[in-house]
Amino acid sequence: MIEYTILIFSFIILTLLFFSQKLYRYPSFFFYWGAIIIFLSPATYAFFGGGVYRMYKSGAEIQFYVLGFLSIWLIVVFYIFRNIASLLLEKSRSIAVDSHNLTFSSCWKVFVAISIGYSALYFFAHINHWPIFKMLSGDFLVRPDIDSEGFQFYFFTSVVYQVVLPVIFFQHFEIHRKKRIKNFFFFCLLVLLLIAGGNKGIMLYFFIFCWLFALRNKNIFVVGFMCVLSLVVYALAKGVSIGYDTLADYLLESIFRRIFVTQGISIPNALEMFAQGVNFYPLSSNEVKIAIYDFVYSSGPGSMPIFFTAELYLRFGAAISIMLSLLIVFGLAAFSSIIERHKNLSLYWCGFYAFFVFVMSGVSEANLYRFAFVFFIAAFIIMANKQGWIKRSRMEKS
Repeated sequence: MIEYTILIFSFIILTLLFFSQKLYRYPSFFFYWGAIIIFLSPATYAFFGGGVYRMYKSGAEIQFYVLGFLSIWLIVVFYIFRNIASLLLEKSRSIAVDSHNLTFSSCWKVFVAISIGYSALYFFAHINHWPIFKMLSGDFLVRPDIDSEGFQFYFFTSVVYQVVLPVIFFQHFEIHRKKRIKNFFFFCLLVLLLIAGGNKGIMLYFFIFCWLFALRNKNIFVVGFMCVLSLVVYALAKGVSIGYDTLADYLLESIFRRIFVTQGISIPNALEMFAQGVNFYPLSSNEVKIAIYDFVYSSGPGSMPIFFTAELYLRFGAAISIMLSLLIVFGLAAFSSIIERHKNLSLYWCGFYAFFVFVMSGVSEANLYRFAFVFFIAAFIIMANKQGWIKRSRMEKS
């Protein structure tokens, strides 16, 4: 099919731009990763006759290829605009956190104390409802973002767990890198809170972020720990026991299929639903994902992620989806150019998380609130540095 060939050609152009500009050094690399797992690998899987999740016909498959190469060119536009914005901001003074010469002021300590106190109280107040503990007992996993029974204010708390606590952790880690045991202890506590709600994806990409940006020396123990924990959590979520046979025959195959096929194969299925007369316009973003899941699996509860360009097209049509997609891309590019000027792990996490949200779960109302919260936290970190809330210590010298 010529459409698939154009998609491959478009991805090659994106790859040349990505590596020539060394964009893999920044959190915005996630957009490139999204092009791989949402369009390139699922399209290749479909092109060569992959049968899993195939509830769609050839017409929807061709539309998927077309939407794929258009979305890849949108990502090219994002990187071009990001580079232009970065050049315009180049003369501004960046904030670099020196891990040897910084300490915390009382204002920052109050912020940390409130955030950690709230997180701990919420965790223990709902100790009997967390999916992670239900998984350990073999119960069926239902995430609270899908079914919030037993949880109050879960959305706000999930943002605190996924944004605020990692920001605090990375700020502390950047300053106290040599305190390895203490950092590892905090790391484990943070991972527990990230997976408490049953969301495997945020844990996996948190590990990837640590490996890419936080670990200067790729310690084999830490990397091995992250890999083993990822396998264990995934196995528990799927309700399978961990053994050599399941590891080889099911877990690894299932994980690779989940990463490189499932994330994008929802799009041709959603296009098939659209061709069959399903009206996506009145549905919320979450309802769209649940409807696609029901169409593919015919069981529930569950939801299937869809990339924001596809969701906008299904809900609003071609013209409006193009305008909204460009608006999102320009906004993310401007945000990225500001974040990536600062050699600060906490700010890098804010940027990484923003891309994670838009690439992995689309443009839901909840995700727009998440992005606004991330923007606020990033602005708070920049202000904290400028105001001296995270300030240089006369007692420590590099």
